[in-house]
Amino acid sequence: MEALEEYIKKYSIDIPYYLEYSDKSIKIALDNNDINLVKSIIAYNNYLKRMENDIDKIDKLLLKV
Repeated sequence: MEALEEYIKKYSIDIPYYLEYSDKSIKIALDNNDINLVKSIIAYNNYLKRMENDIDKIDKLLLKV
């Protein structure tokens, strides 16, 4: 349960409005010369990958129990 609580704390963040409601396309952001949105999209994609990896680890831990 400790791993689950740590996971919840780690990923309980607010996604910025401009990122949450953007089309999340790096190409479109580059076409619009919006470098900050490009950086945010990359960071958000990395966040989602880390979250998915951690979910897999938690699933494996729960299956062992």
